[in-house]
Amino acid sequence: LSQIKALGEPFDPNLHEAMMQGKGKEGTVVEEIEKGYKLNNRLIRPSKVVVGSGEEKEE
Repeated sequence: LSQIKALGEPFDPNLHEAMMQGKGKEGTVVEEIEKGYKLNNRLIRPSKVVVGSGEEKEE
């Protein structure tokens, strides 16, 4: 069983389930809501993530 790396990675619909959009780099996972897992290179559960909308974060 291996955990799927999501945070900071480009959004991949084969591995990630987009729950909402948030501020951050467009098309990049900016937050992980629930971890995803693979077993022997087969998807068990996709990562539930927030995907960047292209808006910059406010400082």
